[in-house]
Amino acid sequence: MENSAHINSLFLLFEKYQPTKENLSGKLKDFLAGAVKERCYRKKHLILNEDDVPLYAWYIVKGSARVYFYDPKARREITRWFWYEGDLMLYLRSFFRQKEAGEFIELLQESTLLLISARDIDIMIRQFPEYRFFERALLEEYHTRMSDHTNDLVSLIHRHKFLKLMKTHKEIFNLAYLKDIASFLNMHPAALSRLRSEK
Repeated sequence: MENSAHINSLFLLFEKYQPTKENLSGKLKDFLAGAVKERCYRKKHLILNEDDVPLYAWYIVKGSARVYFYDPKARREITRWFWYEGDLMLYLRSFFRQKEAGEFIELLQESTLLLISARDIDIMIRQFPEYRFFERALLEEYHTRMSDHTNDLVSLIHRHKFLKLMKTHKEIFNLAYLKDIASFLNMHPAALSRLRSEK
């Protein structure tokens, strides 16, 4: 791994989810340093196509991404999620089963990613108990985030959904199209535009 600062930020993410907040073992750090690949991509690059099997998890060193699918009945793209700098994108719908994704992951800006292959994750699951602590805690957090978002979609009025997103990830309004943010919030783009103009 060429850029030690980038791999160190991934180590810190792993350590964040250790139950006793201990540093990672040297063996796991060495394994990750040898396994991780760093890649830079242009804005709008699709790192996952709907027909692809997700072969990697991606740690966002710099950049952001959105997950979406195409709804043929509505004849439009539906944005399901946004990922931000410092997130580990683990495509939960089909990563562990190694099935076709059925959705797209598009980068919203020029991005630098660290790639960890599904094969290397399998090795970590088998050989490093501390990785299992990390994965379990991370999956619990991601499940909570997605569950909270689903609850917000049905329980909050448009204004409150907008204000919550402004509070947590205001930068998304400079990165994504308004129609994609509106889709994520389950509202019409015109309604979101009005809310923004009132802000």
